[in-house]
Amino acid sequence: YLGLCDEKLQEFKTAMLNYKKCLSTESNHFGACFQLAKLLVQLGEHTRAIKYFKHAIKIDVDSISA
Repeated sequence: YLGLCDEKLQEFKTAMLNYKKCLSTESNHFGACFQLAKLLVQLGEHTRAIKYFKHAIKIDVDSISA
């Protein structure tokens, strides 16, 4: 949730770091992976975003969002 708060405050680099920190402790955390992918799209980092979207789909193959 900290990453979401950072995004609302437009602290995008901090949000990205918090999502990555979450993923470093729990690599199969769908929310962190999906939110990081969405943030990367907003920042124009489409190639990096694809990597995280694909990982999110592997975590939850039934997710409509991913």
